[in-house]
Amino acid sequence: MKFCKSLIDMNNKTYLSLPFCLLFSLFLSISTTSIVMASTDAAYHYSGEINFEPEHGNIDVQWTISVHDPKATHLTYVLRSSLGKVQATGDAIDSVAVGASELGDDFQQIAITLKPSTKNELRSFDLSYSGVLLPTPMGNRINQISKDSIELNVDSFWLPMDSRFNQLLTVDLQIGISSDWQAVGAGDIATTENGYQLTNTKPSIDIAFALAKNFVVTKLSGFTLYDVRQNKFGIDKLSSAADFCVTELNQRYGQSGSLSDISFTINDRPESGYARGNYIALTDISEAQPENLTQYVCHEIAHNWSGYGKFDTEENWLNEGFAEYVGLMMLRKRFGDDAFKARLEQFRAQIEGKSLGPIWTPELTARPDYLVSYRKAPLVLQELEKRIGSEPFDRFVTAYMTSRTSTTESLLENLTQHTDKSNVEWFVNLLAQ
Repeated sequence: MKFCKSLIDMNNKTYLSLPFCLLFSLFLSISTTSIVMASTDAAYHYSGEINFEPEHGNIDVQWTISVHDPKATHLTYVLRSSLGKVQATGDAIDSVAVGASELGDDFQQIAITLKPSTKNELRSFDLSYSGVLLPTPMGNRINQISKDSIELNVDSFWLPMDSRFNQLLTVDLQIGISSDWQAVGAGDIATTENGYQLTNTKPSIDIAFALAKNFVVTKLSGFTLYDVRQNKFGIDKLSSAADFCVTELNQRYGQSGSLSDISFTINDRPESGYARGNYIALTDISEAQPENLTQYVCHEIAHNWSGYGKFDTEENWLNEGFAEYVGLMMLRKRFGDDAFKARLEQFRAQIEGKSLGPIWTPELTARPDYLVSYRKAPLVLQELEKRIGSEPFDRFVTAYMTSRTSTTESLLENLTQHTDKSNVEWFVNLLAQ
């Protein structure tokens, strides 16, 4: 619980919901994963349909799940225990067992044994279930189904999740809902005869989307705002921050692929925001400071280029450390050195006295802790900037962000192009402390 509280208290830009934080703690203790998009190949493709009875909180879901690994035989998925009528069928299935999960009473386990793959063929099976997803509402107000709004992500285990918690998926999902609802989500949303089609070809841990009857939609260049509140407090600040981040980061790093069509939802809850690729869910921004919004939004957009390190290994520090420092760089560019230095002092205070492991060594294999990737790593990057100078450091960061760097060894090879050997050795030693 202290870990979960630290995630909420230490990051004044965004909040992880408590249930997801508990799950995230589990990720750290097993084989961890990231809540942002990653470049790793998907383990699965989920193709299916979800239909709602919003007034009753009921969902009816059918999936065809394709398994990409020809060697996979024993698969276990976790699903919300309130969902019933669980059926898994298909020629690829050898056996199915549905039962209690070791994660607790809120979850059930679906164990599936697949027949061996012949000639590396793609194997698929069908999985369906239905019921009231959340008989008791979750406290974070993210996952909820009501007569006027719906918001779902992995937090609620509405989708069957591989129990290893590090397997990514792509998705084609038909969302059955009446025409008076609007939709937004991670990936691409298209209107269909019976609702919406959500497609995400970028491997992700989650299938996240929101539906509402009362979105106030503001479409601007490169991004769209979906506001569920009845007021527009803070919209100008968010629009300005998003416009700055999209424009600035695309100018700097867009030669390797620019980012557009980002969707922000603005919700009426005080806590629990999250980001899934081009879909960013914010809390009530009425009182948000422009500095915090700028750093957070730029961090999340930076993941379009900083996300190629394998998320469940020691290389995840690349994904988060660079995204966080790019957010700080954009904070400095927009608001000046004083704002930048003040945020760095906050970071130092947050790790002061903490016993933290190294950021990276050649021997490490485990994903670094939150404080290491999000606080210690940006501080080390700032030390590198001071040591080699801002212009060489800018070129180094640009080379990293535009080259799909996935390992620290490749990063160090990049660094040798921008400074001398002694500075590279110094940096390696700093990473290992």
